[in-house]
Amino acid sequence: MRRRSIGASLLAALWLTGCAGLPRPAPCPPILPPQPVAGWSGAQSQAEVITLLGPDGHRRQLLVVGERSPQLLRLRGFNLIGLELFRLDHHEGSPEIVWLTGEAPALDARVLVSDYQLVHWPADSLAGRLDKGRWRLDHDTRSRRLYCRDTLIAEVQFAADGGARLFNHQLGYTLEIRPVPAPAEPIPDAS
Repeated sequence: MRRRSIGASLLAALWLTGCAGLPRPAPCPPILPPQPVAGWSGAQSQAEVITLLGPDGHRRQLLVVGERSPQLLRLRGFNLIGLELFRLDHHEGSPEIVWLTGEAPALDARVLVSDYQLVHWPADSLAGRLDKGRWRLDHDTRSRRLYCRDTLIAEVQFAADGGARLFNHQLGYTLEIRPVPAPAEPIPDAS
């Protein structure tokens, strides 16, 4: 009898340590990893005023000019008096960002690209590129909700005026995005 209980205990110990060693799914990142730009239809340029409501309660605004094509996503950020703050290019691999004034803030370029793609990329195209076992994009004409497994990562609400509001539940910030209308007439050259 004692021999059987030792054998059962040994078997249980081996089974429990084996279960502890099973691979676990990787934790969900707080953003959607930037997707390749190949396949974006057409070229487009746009300017937007973006208001960041940070988890610290601070409110910051900047003007972002975005240019996208099937080969490249380029974002340029300006403060509200027109000083260029950064340039970001994303084509192959990870996005590259260059800060043009002072010390670079602790901001990951992947967050900028992820947010831009979640708001602007056609939803069906974006949903079709996601790893189906891990990511899910629920969407309709007024909103998008991005999940990693069953965890809500971010959601976007679209406004009737073309603006949007993005809330990242994992990082705790909100972006309010308002389009800047193109001037009716070209701005004359100062030279």
